[in-house]
Amino acid sequence: KLVKEVVQRGRPLAYLPHIDVRFSSGRGLGFISGHSTVAAALGVLVAGVVAPSYRWVVVLGAAVVGVARIVDGVHLPADVVGGWALGALLGLVGLALAGRPRTKRAAEAG
Repeated sequence: KLVKEVVQRGRPLAYLPHIDVRFSSGRGLGFISGHSTVAAALGVLVAGVVAPSYRWVVVLGAAVVGVARIVDGVHLPADVVGGWALGALLGLVGLALAGRPRTKRAAEAG
């Protein structure tokens, strides 16, 4: 919400009045997408604890959330990319605070 208040950019309906907005009023501030931010943050946190062979599922989940926000007409692509970027940063901070991911070498040492 803080980023939205600082940037003060509207949603797609403010710039594209004939856009089809589904599941929302399409009004308010758009940059950044809060849904995409949360999806990316959770994705980074979960990716830090799941097996590497399953990380693609986590990435796909965050991607689907962002694309859905664009398709629904409530966010511009830059809103979603900005949300993913902030979410990834917050997720990495969360992993660092939790002491993850631990490398094999660090785990063996102690």
